[in-house]
Amino acid sequence: MDLKRAALARLRDKRKAKRYPVGPGFPLRATITLPDIDTTGKRSGDDPKKPGAGGRDWSGVPVNVSESGMSIQLPPAAISARDHQTLITLALDGHQIQLPAKVAHFRVQAASAFCGLQLEVKDAAQRKAYLQLVNIVAMGSTFAAGKKPTNLKPRPGRVVEQYMSEHSAMLTAWRDSTTGKVDSFEMVMNSHCVRGIVGRPSLEIFSSKKESDKMAWSMPSFGSSAGVENPEVRQLYRWVVFNLPKAVPSDLRDVLRFFAASRGDWKPPPAKKETLKI
Repeated sequence: MDLKRAALARLRDKRKAKRYPVGPGFPLRATITLPDIDTTGKRSGDDPKKPGAGGRDWSGVPVNVSESGMSIQLPPAAISARDHQTLITLALDGHQIQLPAKVAHFRVQAASAFCGLQLEVKDAAQRKAYLQLVNIVAMGSTFAAGKKPTNLKPRPGRVVEQYMSEHSAMLTAWRDSTTGKVDSFEMVMNSHCVRGIVGRPSLEIFSSKKESDKMAWSMPSFGSSAGVENPEVRQLYRWVVFNLPKAVPSDLRDVLRFFAASRGDWKPPPAKKETLKI
């Protein structure tokens, strides 16, 4: 999910930036520092010149993210006010980033509180890391059913369906024409493709880089992925499938998540060449 300087320059803060929902299964967690209230009603940690100074840390679940901010669900006891300067820490599978932010709105309901944050990130490395996270969330959350593909080679006894993401990803699934059960799938994410076949323990991973044992694909052409890439591609796949929307059928999501949780060792696909069309 690397972002080049030119892309970063185009992704400037916008108050009306598109929001991308964070699915309940997506393992992103947040910790935010908010003012604490003592028995006299006095608040601490309110110094606008010292974001995150004092106050109390609250754990929450991100509801949505955008290029310029996010919304977080917090316990109902949390309290804050508009324009409060704070720090938010985001954690995702061992990765962590801390970002300065300002409270844009704060609403308390019966069972929870919702805090809207406007990020105030000036550090280029921090902003790049955050935008990578936004792209991952967006890749998964924007999948929608596409038209029945006409460029795929028919598979006897199988029917095909396809889903497209707004962010450089495509999911193709094959079902048994008699039972309707998912038989196999392929998910293209940027320059990589993962393939899962029901009944086999693990994913097959491919890259569009020109390497040995290249397989003939159409648009684009993929070859066996180098071993060093496998953990990264597998992790990206996991993050994407745990943020898929309801537009992707529940049984297909279940199959995708099974492969995301599989701990089987990946093995290179057979050397025999074959033609698969996407």
